[in-house]
Amino acid sequence: MLAACIIARNEQANLSRCLPSLAELVDEIVVLDTGSDDGSVDVAARWATSVVQGTWSDDFAQARNDAKSLTDAEWILTIDADEVAVAGASASCLRGFLRACASNVGAVSVVISNASGPDVAGLEHHREFKILRRAAADFVGRVHEHPRNLEYMCTAELPESVLTLRHHGYSDAELVMQKAARNARLSAIMLAETPAEDVLERSRVCLDLGRSLMAAGEPVAAYEALEQARTFADRDSSIWAWATDMQARLALLRELPQQCLIFADELQHQTGLRAYCDWLRCRAFVQLGHIPHAVLLLDALVGEPVIDVGGHLLSETTFVQFRATLSASV
Repeated sequence: MLAACIIARNEQANLSRCLPSLAELVDEIVVLDTGSDDGSVDVAARWATSVVQGTWSDDFAQARNDAKSLTDAEWILTIDADEVAVAGASASCLRGFLRACASNVGAVSVVISNASGPDVAGLEHHREFKILRRAAADFVGRVHEHPRNLEYMCTAELPESVLTLRHHGYSDAELVMQKAARNARLSAIMLAETPAEDVLERSRVCLDLGRSLMAAGEPVAAYEALEQARTFADRDSSIWAWATDMQARLALLRELPQQCLIFADELQHQTGLRAYCDWLRCRAFVQLGHIPHAVLLLDALVGEPVIDVGGHLLSETTFVQFRATLSASV
């Protein structure tokens, strides 16, 4: 049995799009409303098997766990209100895939695409662990919540031909900044709650804090948080790589191209991601006014797979459009 578990607050418009996409896909839809004052509860009641009005405690993991407790299904789909399920095959294909999963598989990754196209980093789609065996779905983290001990779970990848999710959350810039500011506040609370000796968790929280502060338009505070993440994290870890990547992109946003070049060199030395680091360097050279050098790097990237620190393939459209912009400026 597969249940979709959703937490929502003032998501009337998004729920009107999300919930119908699930109707033929899952066996059960449960919605935990955390204090809506719009028509969210009424919309949810039209489609959901169960709608419970709860409270918000500044803790996404608690809300996810509360939503999970509303079902006894073996598998849960943790879908957000601003996501839409796009079934490439029948619901029986999805259920067949889950039945075929070994008993020790606790999480299944699903491709999520951005409805508005590539984001500012050139990422068009990525994978997240959105389908979880209920017994393994014990969420932790006030913000950017995730299943406990996910790194030790056996996992599987759901084929795109069976199901993808389309994310609509980046279409409203003002709402994105509001959510980022909220996430930064929750990350700051988490940091204050994390023991000083737990350097691994502090590095994770500082990374989340820096990312949220970037999106909230607070570059100086973001820089400080990301530097803390780099300090706490092991240089061979994904946390250090993500923090360094964000520092490079933050330097571009602050128009500090020399700093970006330093971070790009450090990132390539540790990860070997030459093509991706050349993409960072390309934009730094543009800011420095070294257009011919930037064009050489960019021309080499067109047609070459460019993989970021998360293992995601960046959209070639991003490079083609940037190349056109450079040509127009020469």
